[in-house]
Amino acid sequence: MSNEPSIRTILNNFIENKAPGPKSNIFVFHLEQALRFIAEGDINRKNKPIGRQKLANILGLGAGSIRSLLKLLKKENLIQTSKSGNEISKKGENYLKKLKKVIPNTEMEIKSANDLTNSTNNFALLIKDCSEKIETGMVQRDAAIKIGATGAITIILKDGKYSIPQIKGFNDLQNEYPQFVKELETKLQIEENDIIIIGTADDSIKARTGVWAAAYSLIL
Repeated sequence: MSNEPSIRTILNNFIENKAPGPKSNIFVFHLEQALRFIAEGDINRKNKPIGRQKLANILGLGAGSIRSLLKLLKKENLIQTSKSGNEISKKGENYLKKLKKVIPNTEMEIKSANDLTNSTNNFALLIKDCSEKIETGMVQRDAAIKIGATGAITIILKDGKYSIPQIKGFNDLQNEYPQFVKELETKLQIEENDIIIIGTADDSIKARTGVWAAAYSLIL
């Protein structure tokens, strides 16, 4: 097995080695989120470079934090900035390609999850081929709560069945929540041994941030 650090470990090192100063609200998953949204561009401007304020609104970060985040990404040559906004660089594209091997998509809103989670905002992330790393899912739930979400539910696809290890008796979601599973399968390309984490909150930004925090507790 290669001893080369993962791309996510490298991103984490960027955060840990940042210049000393006031405590930052930036977490390593914010770097990955930012790269993904910068690569997509501003959909309201025909995918032109995305501006700093727009990115701050998406990520739920303040002006100071978003400036620090963009400065960090630019310093590592992962993005290019101009008056028109921020664009991903060639190096950033290569990083993103590797990141997507584990988490293929940005977080997806799952509207049919309300009955399962009792929350108004539910966002899912698909994590590829990681089911063996899950014990109860409580670590992921706690990571989401720590960041401000109300929680996170971890779902495993094993032997063709969807189950929730942290909730006793939830061994076949296909039968218990068919519409929920149908929406998951429509929006995510789920395969055997994959994991789906649902971040939940009354606030959409906290739900989105929570699901990334939960995911990173598993893969970093």
